[in-house]
Amino acid sequence: MSNFFYSLPIRSKVIIHFSWVFAVISLFNFIYFPTVYKKQALKNLENQVQSTGEMIALSAGISLDFLDFQGVGIAIDWAKKDSRLAYLGIFNTENEKIAIFNPQKLEVDHKKLINKKGIIELDNKLFVSSPIQTNQKKQKSHGNLLLSYSLENLQNNIFDYQLKTLYLTLGIFALGILVSILFTNKSIKPLLSLAQAANEVSKGNTKVKIPITSGDEIGHLGRSFNQMVEDINRSISDLEKAQRELESAKLDAESANSAKSIFLANMSHEIRTPMNAILGYTQLLLLDENFTPKQKQELETINLSGNNLLSLINNILDISKIEAGHIEININAFDLNELITGLASMFTLRCEEKDLALETFGVDNTPILVEGDESKLRQVLINLLGNAIKFTDTGGISLTLRKNENSEYQFKVRDTGMGISPEAQQQIFEPFRQHTEGIKKGGTGLGLTITKSFVELMGGKLSVNSVVGEGAEFYFSLTLPASKSELIKRNDRRKKTLHLAKDNSVCALVVEDVKENREFLTRYLSQIGVEVYEASNGKEALEKINHKIPDIIFSDMRMPIMNGEELVSQIKKDFDHKSIKFVLVSASVLMNKKEDYLDMGFHEFITKPFRLEIIPTCLSKLLGVKFETENLSDDENVKKEALNIELKDIVLPEDLYLRLLEIAKNRNLTKLKKNIQELEDMGQDFKPLLEKLRVCISKYDTEGVLKTLEEVNYKPNE
Repeated sequence: MSNFFYSLPIRSKVIIHFSWVFAVISLFNFIYFPTVYKKQALKNLENQVQSTGEMIALSAGISLDFLDFQGVGIAIDWAKKDSRLAYLGIFNTENEKIAIFNPQKLEVDHKKLINKKGIIELDNKLFVSSPIQTNQKKQKSHGNLLLSYSLENLQNNIFDYQLKTLYLTLGIFALGILVSILFTNKSIKPLLSLAQAANEVSKGNTKVKIPITSGDEIGHLGRSFNQMVEDINRSISDLEKAQRELESAKLDAESANSAKSIFLANMSHEIRTPMNAILGYTQLLLLDENFTPKQKQELETINLSGNNLLSLINNILDISKIEAGHIEININAFDLNELITGLASMFTLRCEEKDLALETFGVDNTPILVEGDESKLRQVLINLLGNAIKFTDTGGISLTLRKNENSEYQFKVRDTGMGISPEAQQQIFEPFRQHTEGIKKGGTGLGLTITKSFVELMGGKLSVNSVVGEGAEFYFSLTLPASKSELIKRNDRRKKTLHLAKDNSVCALVVEDVKENREFLTRYLSQIGVEVYEASNGKEALEKINHKIPDIIFSDMRMPIMNGEELVSQIKKDFDHKSIKFVLVSASVLMNKKEDYLDMGFHEFITKPFRLEIIPTCLSKLLGVKFETENLSDDENVKKEALNIELKDIVLPEDLYLRLLEIAKNRNLTKLKKNIQELEDMGQDFKPLLEKLRVCISKYDTEGVLKTLEEVNYKPNE
């Protein structure tokens, strides 16, 4: 009911309120005045009956004193003239009837009624008993008078009065309704106009204006409404102006962003293209066994420096790809325990250089096979561990793995460094933002931004707890479902490809406009036994395919005359493309996702610069061919052979021996690695010692280095 009343228009509400008021007034009038009238009429009748009885009794008593019975009859006749008279009886002292007038044939128990005093109401009649006696000093009783009047006339009069009152009440109520309607129309009309105007404004019509016809509160409300509409129109005008400016700024920003994307795409292509040749030829040279260890070390330095430069470029491109939404999640099966252990080994050397302890918790020798993006998780942990080491000068670093419920794993990297202030914690995840110590330590300011984005892409949230002077702790949790597939052991994945296996053959076409990149890939494919020919653009490639259809095509995207996408499309039209596999080898890694290239018709996508071992993997995957391989230099047999070398006949100069011993005790493997290079210049006799020390260093085994040095002798310097 309340909801119904709440939903009514204000006009109806006001009318209903007035109607209730007049209804209450009318009801009060209908009930109160008839009740008062009835009470007063009954009182008057009782008084009349009482006085009439007393008068007749007195008249009859006087007449009886003189035995004037005719006088008694006169008194009775006088009483009969009242139509309301229902009964009149005169009784002697023995209550015997003297005279009776009973027009309504009432059955009256006169003896009982005579003995009662006052007015008695019985059977819609009023009875009164009066003694018949003279008014002389010496009174004499002649009996009693019993008089009765009918209430019927009184009730008829009361009913007539109630009926008149009802008519009056209905008239008052109708008049009240009419007044309320007139009042509502006059008083509520401005409010209705205001409501209608407000409704128009809500629909977008801000041209409405309310006429002001009064100076009361409604008039003030109307003025306020008109002022509000003016303010709205002014605001809309300002908003439209701001919107136009915003649209213009948006177009400028989109243009600038587009220019930035084009610049980054071009930068990526222009930098990665020569980097591909530099790192590619470096890898080819490292495969050449004719170089001396020192030369290989120098090549390793070139390769490492090139990869560091590539890492900086990748950080900038990763931020751009994150902003553009081009980062992809690549789910694969991997051993979480092996990942943590490998990272610990990777950072052990850097920690030893700064005399820091590196501890891992929650890992052992039991494999933890999970499914997730191993590459991004590895990058996240590398960034966090690298930062921890960078900002820690004393104490240590810890990496903790904890398994929670529902395949959730928590990762924590804690350091005992300088800590991060609350103000700096608000900035460290923003791109290109570094706090003071970060600027001193160097870097691009992108590592934590990328780390945070990668964690969020994998479904987690990166958080930090830190107190200045007490270190910092970065932590996050990821859901990594258990893997049902078997993993290839890490050692099995680290094989050197020699050449195609017997009875396996491949014909490849390399399409690349940059001569150095084309020749580098061609040279490597030839080296592993692949028949290969070249083309500098798509059109030239089509001409060569007319003479011989290859099994696989390695093509760049950006080329003059005909690009990679156009080449694939044309081959599908002109040749039996189902037998040809297309591999995109491109430095354009920003503008498109891998799925985009697959939709163009490519079967695989390789990013420049790339590691050589990805080429045999790609050939095996797409063509099903096999290769003959050999283990890399860290093969267990090589290590075992080096560790079994007899060193008792080797005699080192005292200064070199003591220097190596001191460095080994300080666990500075980087410095040790540099100092053992002197053994290369001392001749073949010292090569067994050099190889054994290298094996120990590759295993981060400083205890093994100390034991190896204990096996050799030294002599004082001449």
